[in-house]
Amino acid sequence: MKRALSTIFLVLAVAVPVWWTLRGGAQSRQVATRDEAPSTSVHILPDRLSPAPVAASSEPAGEVKEDKPREVPPPGQDRERRAFRFVLSDGKLELEAVEDIQGDFHPRRGRAAWQPGMLCCRLLDDRQRVLAEETVPAPDHVCIVLDPNVAGADGKPQPAVLSPGGPVVFQVRLPKMESATQMKVYRLAGAQPAGFDEEPAGQLLATIPLAR
Repeated sequence: MKRALSTIFLVLAVAVPVWWTLRGGAQSRQVATRDEAPSTSVHILPDRLSPAPVAASSEPAGEVKEDKPREVPPPGQDRERRAFRFVLSDGKLELEAVEDIQGDFHPRRGRAAWQPGMLCCRLLDDRQRVLAEETVPAPDHVCIVLDPNVAGADGKPQPAVLSPGGPVVFQVRLPKMESATQMKVYRLAGAQPAGFDEEPAGQLLATIPLAR
């Protein structure tokens, strides 16, 4: 009996340390396995992010949406002009024809150019009020020089004009004014623009009545 108990104690003395050793090794392997496992919190680069959801379109797939047509401005003063065709010969001016024209005309920014030798055309009503004004380079001038022998009222030399011979035809476009009764055409002699209530400095070439 004593021998059997001794044998049992001996077996337990050997088996318990072995079991404890094997249990500790298994736990160590489990801990190592958990430590070596990759983390599930992964940083995703912006270019890998999922695209934002796109709202569903009511238009059929593959159908191209056409741009809305441009709105055409209604006919008015900015789309209408009255063209006056003149004949200038040896300092005499005559009106040859009048024609209404259509186009994309835009309001002038500021006043027209104003230089000696240019022609200034003014539309006036029956009370001599200026309705519209336009200046054009003189079509009969090929050269303008200062003549030291001819001085103006301010004592400064006046421009001498060299002009070709023969008639010259030119056109002036002005706003269509139903209240206009006459046109005055001047050959300018100064560089200072005249007010609408003033006569331009220069020569009055013609006063032309207009049919209403």
